This record gives sequence, C-alpha cells and structure tokens, in this order.
Amino acid sequence: MCIILNRKYKTWIIKGSRFLSQLFFFILFGNITILFGFALGFENLQTANLGIPVPVNQPIAAPYTTTFNLFELIQWEFSHAIFPLLSIGLLLLYGAILGNGYCGWVCPFGFIQELMGWVPVKKKIPSRETNETFGKLKYGLLVISIFVSLWVGYMVLSGEITAANRDISMFGVFVDIFSAPISQSNTLLSLIPTSIIEAPFSGVSGTIWDVLIAFPWFFFRIVLLLIILLISAYISRFWCRYLCPTGALTGLFNKFRIIYLARDPAKCLGKKCHECEDVCPMGVRILDNPWQRIQANDCIMCMKCYNVCDKEALKLRIF
Repeated sequence: MCIILNRKYKTWIIKGSRFLSQLFFFILFGNITILFGFALGFENLQTANLGIPVPVNQPIAAPYTTTFNLFELIQWEFSHAIFPLLSIGLLLLYGAILGNGYCGWVCPFGFIQELMGWVPVKKKIPSRETNETFGKLKYGLLVISIFVSLWVGYMVLSGEITAANRDISMFGVFVDIFSAPISQSNTLLSLIPTSIIEAPFSGVSGTIWDVLIAFPWFFFRIVLLLIILLISAYISRFWCRYLCPTGALTGLFNKFRIIYLARDPAKCLGKKCHECEDVCPMGVRILDNPWQRIQANDCIMCMKCYNVCDKEALKLRIF
C-alpha cells in the first residue's frame, strides 16, 4: 500500500508531525521531570518505573522515567544469566514494524541532537568514505556490548561473579550494562539527575560540583557528552551516525520492516539531482539502494528525502 500526501501541504505535515512526535515522547518518557524537576521542586518525588522497554536511547536508570532502552534491558538480562526471550520477541516486533525509524520519531537523545542542529553554525557534511569508515564503530560497540554481557552471564553461572562481589568484579562499571557508561543519554538523563538526587544519601556535601565529581567516570562522561553535543551542532546526528549501538541493532531490521520508503525510477532523476541524499541527516546514499525499498541500515525514516523531492519520486509504503 502506498501513502501519498498532498504536495502543497506535505512539508508542513511531515516536519510538524515529526517534531510533535519527538516532543510528545520526550515528555511522555519523563524527561521534562528528569531535566527540570529539581527547579520545580520535584526532587523528593517518589516514582516507580513502569517498565515499558522501547528501542531508543532512554536510560534504564533514569529517575522518573516511564520506560527504558530495550537493548540495555537485553544486556542486563544476559549479564544476570537470564535468557531475554520476551525482550528478543519485543525487539523482533519493533524491528519488523519500523526498523530504526524509532530513532527519527521517538528517541529522546536523537531529539536533543536535532535541537543542537538548530545552532546557527556552518554545517559539515562528512564524505561517503568518512561515513562508511566511522559508521562501523557503532557495530563494534554493539558486538562488544553483547559479548561482555554474555561473558558476565557465564561468570555468574559458574559462580565467579556473585551478588557480593559483582560491583568489584573485573568489569567495573560495565558489569551490568556495558553500553550504559558510554551512552550520552545515560549521562544527560541519568547520571547527572541521579547524582543530585542521591547526594543527601551518599554522604557527599558541598556544592553541586562536589556532589557530581563523587561519582565514577564523571569527568570522562561529562566531557564526552559536551563534545558529542558540540559536534552535533556541526554534523547532524553525530552520535546516531557513528556511535549508537541501539541504532545499529534496530537498523539491521530495515531490510524487513513493513513501513518503508521506495523510489520511483520513472520519476527520479538519479545522480543528476541527488537532493534526497544532500538533506539526509544520516548520510544515507539513497540512490545506491534498490528502488523497491530504501533498506540502508542508517535510514531513520525522518522523511526529509521524501519532503525535498519535487518530482515526488519517493513513496511511503506499508507492506
């Protein structure tokens, strides 16, 4: 089935609906409270996570959150010697519907990166070679995250890691969820708020600075977050392009998702135009994909290519 929007209104409809979708989920996931709750006097608010896993960068340990990262849950289950049967089933379901389209419409940290893209600086467009080379990093992080989680789970089964020595094992802060300490959404939406909330119970006193530096990896994680956000102002979705293991995992389903974009070769001007490739925030080489389906792993279904094509060569399809 093909969905066609009126050319006159499609720009407004797509841009507006995607922004509202991102803002809606950002608020729904509890991030307004996470980031601004202290200023509003919510620091003593007691909440229980609803436990709704989704395939986006929403920290599993974020205070006030209503959901969490499905990939982090899978890692946690593996590292505790639990086979994540239900979690894998959810992953297959999410992936079959939209692949990593959730990155473009739902992900809180993806939304924050797009807001950074509004900063009025000269944008940089990485070359194809740069995209392909550095894009492999997120797959490396994906493989390492799963491998370490399985390794920890094996050591739990063998008795080498127990509840008593888990926190002081050789894996350190990576013992439960390998990707969490290097995830920038975890730093922004979990580490900083949690540090402030737990300060009265941790025996740390003094300024906010004193509170924050008392937590492991603080300097590294804060500096890395600032660097990622700064680069995101110049290079669109820098974290998503090169470093996000969650997006790497869901992107593997793009060849099979039931909602996708297709290209009409009779209308497309091909390399004579390539406006669709120029506006892609992920640097996807759309014209190199089969015309029947844009199946690149990095396609987040942001619809910018669909929006910019005045020939209406791109179509949104279901099944």
